[in-house]
Amino acid sequence: MPIGQTNFPGIYISTQTSAREEPYKTQVESALEKIAAGSSGSALLQGLSTISARKNRKVTIAEIGAEAQPNTRAVLSASEVEKYDPETFADNLALAKERARKGKGCNAIIEWSPHSNIELNSNGSPLRLGSNPEESFVVLAHELIHAQHLLAGTSKAYKGGDRYDETSEAGKEELRAVGVGKYEYRKTRQPSENSIRQEHGLPIRKNISLTAGEAAYRSSLPRHLHQCPGLSMGLPGLRTRSGSCAAANSSSKMY
Repeated sequence: MPIGQTNFPGIYISTQTSAREEPYKTQVESALEKIAAGSSGSALLQGLSTISARKNRKVTIAEIGAEAQPNTRAVLSASEVEKYDPETFADNLALAKERARKGKGCNAIIEWSPHSNIELNSNGSPLRLGSNPEESFVVLAHELIHAQHLLAGTSKAYKGGDRYDETSEAGKEELRAVGVGKYEYRKTRQPSENSIRQEHGLPIRKNISLTAGEAAYRSSLPRHLHQCPGLSMGLPGLRTRSGSCAAANSSSKMY
């Protein structure tokens, strides 16, 4: 699996084949340049670069298909794997999660497609993954915010609770990334999905919850299907354009 460095310090790309390395790198860098065009987006990327250099951390953006759920997850570095020698993948993940929330920090992998965007309804609620590549940079920005928290060791994603519950720690991680309520950019001056949306004249996302229609859809399912397997920490509850849940390895997903 080829891994290459982007023009943005601390950020790398990963593809399944060498043939996809340059095309995907171009798409990632184009999205990063869009993010950097605004003041809060630029601050986000500069912050990632600073943390990466200070803590010897990196973010790897991995290519996924347009129908797959975008996602960010904690991972140990190669040197940490050698140092701690986890016996199983579960041990590896547990160590990374602990570092992600207790100040030490860890590396991050973002799974992202340059062909997907977040569709919102007229009330600013997320509906589904769309297919507008012009807005795919917003998805990447959202996941980069989660990644920054992982690198810094300040992530709330693994501290428990339902991410649909805005009072839980997991829910607060989503609120921080989106930038709503007390986490609005004008209050915190911390980059968020919404601050970057504003810089590009895009509609504001007003909540992290499912719309009433989506909630009804979930409640109509058998209990074991109320949550799609492997949903992204960043985009909870979204369905694909086909209306089905995106398949993923739930054991490796962030939360």
